[in-house]
Amino acid sequence: MGTLSLEDYKRFENVDTKDYQKEVKNEETILNYIQQWGSKTGRELLTDVLWLWYSKDSLPVGAVAMAIGAIGYFVAPVDLIPDAIPILGFLDDGAVIAGAIKALSGMMPPEARLKAEEQVDKILGKPGTKDGKVVINPTADKKSRN
Repeated sequence: MGTLSLEDYKRFENVDTKDYQKEVKNEETILNYIQQWGSKTGRELLTDVLWLWYSKDSLPVGAVAMAIGAIGYFVAPVDLIPDAIPILGFLDDGAVIAGAIKALSGMMPPEARLKAEEQVDKILGKPGTKDGKVVINPTADKKSRN
């Protein structure tokens, strides 16, 4: 995974994140957005967004600016491709989040990733469950007996 160079840090240290901070007020804002759009964005993207959020207190100033900027772009109501456009709406958001993860993942604590995965499970349910109940596929069960 990528890490930031000294030049990258210098570039982001002086970034004014006030516009994005309007969108990224607190964890509740992000979780509300995830609950609203979660079923359309995909589990991995949501986990990465929360991984950035839960890592921010462990990151240097320039890296925090990048993380908050990426999260802000994700939750901003207006971006390059509006989120309401089916399929395409989250492509740009995913690219921004993926870029931030690639650049910062070497500095992000694994505990923050686990916390993000747990939170996404709370919101969307664990994989293979529906509303907290295990989903059994009767067709798959019949095939395995044959």
